[in-house]
Amino acid sequence: MEAKEQAEQLLCEAAEIKGRIEAVEAEAALMIAAIAEIYTVKLGVDKARMKTIEKEIKKLSRKNKKHFFKSDSDRLQLASGALLYNVTKRVKRIRGALAKIEAAGIKNVIKIVKSVNWDAVEKLEDEDLEKIGTCRVKKDVFEYEVGKGKKVKSE
Repeated sequence: MEAKEQAEQLLCEAAEIKGRIEAVEAEAALMIAAIAEIYTVKLGVDKARMKTIEKEIKKLSRKNKKHFFKSDSDRLQLASGALLYNVTKRVKRIRGALAKIEAAGIKNVIKIVKSVNWDAVEKLEDEDLEKIGTCRVKKDVFEYEVGKGKKVKSE
């Protein structure tokens, strides 16, 4: 079989398979959306009520703290569950903390995140690329079109 005939055969098969994949994915997306909508409605009311109940429990516990709890770590057992209370110490977050931490020389609590902006590196001049130990290289990029002129990239 000649190379062009082989390429034609592969493109034909790719178009057929791509069409089947897209059809199944579209069908699956519709089914998933329908199922998600059903369960979102079913769960929505209960989730909203649960949030309200949790807020009400905390509010009630805070209001009746002295009546419900006898120590800094206590539990009030009731027929349907338990209310829990615990006092913990947390660091108060203040404005200007970063500057104060730097001034105090406590560097191990400062988080610095660095990463390379490759889009910006792509725009550098060749001499700047050499300074950082890299260069532009040729890269083969193969694409193909099937059916309705959709390009597909495979690097």
